[in-house]
Amino acid sequence: MMDSAKREGMDLVAKSVSGWLKGFIFLFGVYLVLHSHETPGGGFAGGIIIACAFILFTLAEGQRAGMKLLSKNAAAKLAGAGALIFLLLAMVGTWREDVFLKDVLGADHAGILACFGENAAPIYDLALALVVSMLIYVVFSITAAVHVTVKDGKRRMMRQRRA
Repeated sequence: MMDSAKREGMDLVAKSVSGWLKGFIFLFGVYLVLHSHETPGGGFAGGIIIACAFILFTLAEGQRAGMKLLSKNAAAKLAGAGALIFLLLAMVGTWREDVFLKDVLGADHAGILACFGENAAPIYDLALALVVSMLIYVVFSITAAVHVTVKDGKRRMMRQRRA
């Protein structure tokens, strides 16, 4: 039998249930983001739900498996890329018409951007979802990796958990 110190994550039932649920949770978050210009929701709510799928996987399978799926560094870089996309798209309106966050796409755009409707709001929502989901996952990963011990009721020691 496997030693309990070597096992990571939750028991078999929790791993099985989370294995089925994480895909549906992720898809629901993506659905909210992609349909945010037609229905309530948006980049923030969809980003939180997408982060929940990654967090559920990490809790169920363990820290090592979670870091293999999405490391803290990769998540931080994706969050930065989302923020950069949002800022660049917002600045395009300033460069063209001196209005920050001006919708520069309008109804006359064509090509691949035509699938986003008549404005740039879905692209903003995609960038916002990327920022929110990755930053929440980074915060979770950092707090999950820190272990606080209290000795003698006075001194607190913070140390990193072994992965």
